Amino acid sequence: MSKIATSTGSKIAKTGRFGRYAGKASSLLRKPAMALRLLEKGASKVKAYDNVFEFVDDMWVKFRAVIRMVFAAVRGQYKGISKKNIILSLAAIIYFVTLWDIIPDILPIIGILDDATLVAWLLNTINDELSAFREWEHAEALQEPETILQIEE
Repeated sequence: MSKIATSTGSKIAKTGRFGRYAGKASSLLRKPAMALRLLEKGASKVKAYDNVFEFVDDMWVKFRAVIRMVFAAVRGQYKGISKKNIILSLAAIIYFVTLWDIIPDILPIIGILDDATLVAWLLNTINDELSAFREWEHAEALQEPETILQIEE
C-alpha cells in the first residue's frame, strides 16, 4: 500500500461519518441477519467492479476476502478476527455500499476513489488477520453459500 493511500484512509476513518458507520457496524454484531444482508450488498458492489484497473486488482481480491472473513466471523465459523477489526471491516463495507459518502459514487471514476482509499487503509490495518483468515479458508476449503458471493480469486 502506498503511504498516501494509508494516510488518506486513516483520515477517512477518523471522520464523524465513518465514526457513525463504526457505531452502526458495532450494532450489527448483535444482529447477524442484518450483517449478512450488508455483506451480500457489499459482495454485489465488489462484483460490479471485478474488472477495475489491473494495478488495484489485488486490493479487490483482498477486499472480497475481507467480506468472506467477516461473513464467516458473523456466522460463527471463524474466530481469528478481533471484534475491533470486525467493526472496522463492517464500517468500511457500510461506507463502500453507501452511495452518498465523501465523494458520491454517482460521479464517474472519482466516486470510487474514496472507497478504494478506505479499502486500502482497511487492508493495511487488518493485514495480519486477513492473511491468517486466507490460510484458514484455504485449509478449511470454506465454500460460500451460492446466495451470498460468486466472487472467485
